[in-house]
Amino acid sequence: MYFTVTDLDAVFERAEALDCLSTELVHDAPAGAIAVRPWGERSFYIQDPWDNPLCFVEDGTVYPG
Repeated sequence: MYFTVTDLDAVFERAEALDCLSTELVHDAPAGAIAVRPWGERSFYIQDPWDNPLCFVEDGTVYPG
């Protein structure tokens, strides 16, 4: 599931404080770090309490395809 947010850095700081950042890789980059993905999105991933991956994407960088 993807969430579009206006302040990705603030959401990242909150996720980091909650210790829920993903430990997976996305296209050979850490999913739990803010990165510009190959398709242009600036995003990061977390794992929810049920181990589902969730992605937070900066508004204005969402891939429309």
